[in-house]
This record gives sequence, C-alpha cells and structure tokens, in this order.
Amino acid sequence: MRFLQSFVLVVLCFTQLSPLWSQDEIQLETADVVGKWTFEIVTPDDRTLVPTLDLFVKDGELSGSYQNEGKEITADNVEIVRDELRFDIVTELGGKRLDVSFTGMPQGDSMEGELNFAIDGNVGDLAFTAKRETSRDSPSKPNVLFISIDDLNDWVGCYGGHPQVKTPHIDALASRGTLFSNAHCQAPICNPSRVSMLLGQLPSTTGMYFLGPRFRTVEPTKNAKTIFQTFRKNGYFATTKGKIFHGSADPDSFDHIERSTGWRRGTKKLRYTLPGSHPLWDWGQVDVADEEQRDYHTAKWAADQFSVLAKQEQPFFMAIGFHLPHVPVYASKKWFDLYPLDEVQLPETTSGDRDDLPEIAKQLTDNPTAPRHEWMVENDESKHAVRAYLAANSFVDSLVGQVMEALNQSDAAENTIVVLWSDHGFHLGEKQRWAKRTLWEETTRVPLIVSGPGVAADARCNRPVGLIDVYPTMLELCGLPAREELEGKSLHPLLEDASASWDRPALCTFGPNNHSLRSERYRYTVYADGSQELYDHENDPNEWANLVDADGGCSPEHKAVIDKMKQSLPLKNVDPVPGSAGSDSPLYGEGGDVSLSEAMQKSR
Repeated sequence: MRFLQSFVLVVLCFTQLSPLWSQDEIQLETADVVGKWTFEIVTPDDRTLVPTLDLFVKDGELSGSYQNEGKEITADNVEIVRDELRFDIVTELGGKRLDVSFTGMPQGDSMEGELNFAIDGNVGDLAFTAKRETSRDSPSKPNVLFISIDDLNDWVGCYGGHPQVKTPHIDALASRGTLFSNAHCQAPICNPSRVSMLLGQLPSTTGMYFLGPRFRTVEPTKNAKTIFQTFRKNGYFATTKGKIFHGSADPDSFDHIERSTGWRRGTKKLRYTLPGSHPLWDWGQVDVADEEQRDYHTAKWAADQFSVLAKQEQPFFMAIGFHLPHVPVYASKKWFDLYPLDEVQLPETTSGDRDDLPEIAKQLTDNPTAPRHEWMVENDESKHAVRAYLAANSFVDSLVGQVMEALNQSDAAENTIVVLWSDHGFHLGEKQRWAKRTLWEETTRVPLIVSGPGVAADARCNRPVGLIDVYPTMLELCGLPAREELEGKSLHPLLEDASASWDRPALCTFGPNNHSLRSERYRYTVYADGSQELYDHENDPNEWANLVDADGGCSPEHKAVIDKMKQSLPLKNVDPVPGSAGSDSPLYGEGGDVSLSEAMQKSR
C-alpha cells in the first residue's frame, strides 16, 4: 500500500493544480496559478518525489500537464473554484485504473495541498508542497514601454494627417514596427477612453462614458484589474510618470509612481482670452525652455530609468504619458519656427458640412468649452492654433526620440515591446469643430504603433482596430494568461501579418446608445434617438456627405452596408454610472447655463 501511495503522489505531481486560498474568501485568478511548478512529496516510506507541473492557458481555458521521469500526463477538469485550484488525473497502475484529484492552496509562488486517490476500491490521501518558478528562474519575458500622447490626432508624418508636420522620431519608430492606420478609441474623451483601454472593457459595459467619475469610485469598475495590475501579478515591475489615467495615477496599478513635475502653464492666457473661456483653452508660443516643461521632465525621467531597469531580474512595464498636444497647446520658439505662420496650411473644410447632420449629432457635439468655429474664423485664430498644434507635436516627437535613444542604448533594447498611442484624436476646424467629443473620424482615429520582439517591422495595417484590443494583445505577446472579461481582441495575428483576416469594425461610443462603427471603407453612426450617419471613406475621406437622408432613407446598397454594420453594435448598453459628468453636452444637462466645471463639481 505504501508503494501505491508513493506512485499516486508521483502521478499527482505530474498533473494540474487546483488553487486553495479559501481564507477570507479570496477569489483566485488564472494568473495566480499559471507557470511551472516543482513539487515535493514525501511518501510514507520517507522517499521524496520531485515531479514538475506546467499550468497554462490554451484556447482560453486553464490547462496543465505534468512530467516525471519522461512520462507526461494531461490534467482533467482544471478549474478555479473561489479560492481553490482543482484538477484530476486518470492513469493506470498495475493494469488497474488510478484516479487522483488535487486541491492546492497557492500563495504567491508557493503552494500547499492534498491529493486524493482511488484504485481498485482502495482510497487514500497525501500532502504536497510546490514552488513556482519566478521570472528570475525562467526565460526572460519581454519588457513593455507604453508611450501615451494626449489628444494626438493623425498629424504625424507617418500617418499623413497634415502635409507639413515634422515628426521624424515617431516615423522612425513606425518603421521598426507595425503602424495601425485605422485604429480608433472607444470613447472620444480622456477618462472613458483610457478606462476602456486600460480595463479592456467597453464604455457601454461599464457605464463610464464621460470625464467623471474616477473608475475606482463606482461599483462597476472599482475592483477591476487594469493591464498594469495583471502584469504586476505575473512578475512585472510597473512604473509610471505623466498622464496615463485621467487625473492622478491609480495606486493599485504600479509599483512606483513618479510625481509629475515641470512647467505646464502660466497665470495668463496668450491668445484665447475671451471672457469666461475655460482656463485650459489656449495656444501659442511661450518663452519657457524645453528643459523646464512638464513633458520634458517626463521624457528625461524615463530615459534615466532604462539603465537601472535593464539590470533588474524582473521584467518591467514602464508607462509614460505626455500632456501635449492637449490644451493649453504651448511650445517654445524652436518648434514654432518649424512652421512659419504665413505658410501654415489649414485642414480642408466646406461651409455646408453640417447641413446633413441629425439634430442629435449637433447637440451631442455642441461642446461650449471649446471655441466656436465662427469665433476662430472671425478673429483670424485658426492658423495660430494649427501652428501651435503642429509645433507641440514636433516637440513631443523630439521627446519620444529622447526616450527611444535611451532605450536603444540600454541592455533592454532587444527585449522591449514599445506601444505608442493616443487616447483620441482632435478637430482643428474639420466639421467646423475644435477639440474632441464627436463620433467623426478626426476624433475617433488615433495613432497606434507597436514595435519589438514578435512584431513585423516596417508594416502598415489598415484593419479597423481599437485601443481596447491592446490589453489582450500585450498579454499574448508577453506570454501571460488571457482574461475572460476583456472585450478586445488580440492583434497578434496582425502584428505578424498586417494583411491577416480581421472580422469586425472598430467601435467608438459617446454617451449611452450613441455608437460609431468604422470598417475599412465605411463609418456608420447611430444615435440614441435612432438617427444615423453613413460615410464612404473610399469616396469621401472628409466625411462631408452623409449617405442617410433626414428621414432615414438610403440606397439599397448602403442599406446593406448598414444592416451588416449593425450586427457589431454592442448588445449591452448600461446607464451612466452614478456621478457621471463632463460630457460638455446639453443632452446630458451640461452646456448652456450649466458649465462643464459646474457639472464636474456636482459629480464630486
């Protein structure tokens, strides 16, 4: 019988594990158990068995196999039940069926548990301990560098959004990796876009539609796991500086948060001095050295970290966020000199652009915080604002170059995945609008560039993708387990082959039941009252001609397009979370007599 018990222990060690942290009703996650475990089992006759067990995710399911003395057995019924990880194995011993069930209690990289066995009517149990290999024991996982650029539209050289823009460093990064030319945010303002991307869930699922509240303060998202938390749980050191979340950094997401420093704005506005205008809305050349400005401080801090991080045994996830070209759009003379005022080209516009829009679209995008297009034209400010935006983009581009140069000179250069992204785009007169908060191309489209190990170089992908796809993509690229709640789709196939098949459009949502879908050719938008817009980008890249009539009619060809696009609309559309504010739209009680700041104050 002792021999039987010993054999059973060996078999058990070969199989999968089941977690068991039942104290305090802790809910285990896949990341708590995946990896390679080495068991130690002492048999009744004082022999020590040391088999190994690999737990991994396959086709979205937790799976496992164990090995001992060249024998491999697949585990069955691997599952996490509250605080326990359970699995079974079935094998033979002496020509008889042997059933073994494991229950383990992982705590970090250690585990204790018990196995139960049954053979030929005899039953028994044995205890075991196990240790999981840490990142220092196993082959190094790739590092990650996130570079977020606030309010950056496609006015980047490699995107071709403006014929005069100079961004050589971002262009160089694109040549090293894959550029997504048809990437879109999931919400056209900062907070919901970033929450959606970093939690991997749609605004229509979480109810996070506007600038407030903070996602940690409301029940639907207060306990959600950010991409940074998942990487930390899998052995990464997460560090950050600058704007990654809307507002201050999330303490649960990082091992280290470096406080933002440096000049951002002065006490007096430069050009948009209209009485009562928002204090952030301004643009112009400033007499402040680049080295004193906030974004420069962020870049320098990041550049200084690589030599240290590269020597650590842990892989790192660094997230840095540049505030420009978000308003106030300021830059020094050096960058303004790149764009002489009399040579600045304005975006193409047409006077009747808004004539075929549904009324709800006009209300949704009213945005009284931003300057009126008429005011910009009448006061001859359009060129000044466009020039400032171009100058700020070139300044930030130089900072991207500074960070990339430091990375390239470090020991982490060959094993770091770089992701450059923006939270949403920005109108500079297109559709007679300034700022964001619309469901049109200039706002929803964002730069998204990925480079590093496992990513095709000098590739351009026109498949419609979303920022929500970044979370699952990074998990797959870094060999981490998938998460069931993520609503994005891994871009890994497109990073290997930019022309790989892709079966869904990109979705952007602004307020409940206002959705815009972007395919490779069309943009289809449907509003909460049923009003619709359809644009054919093959023939109308500026989205000047809505192909849906005021009464909802359109050609049979376009109706077929709409019917197909509708199949990708979200099935779940929850109400805004309590305390929601910051839409800056009269549709939601803001605008007119209620200012954005007043609405935000109410939410607090």
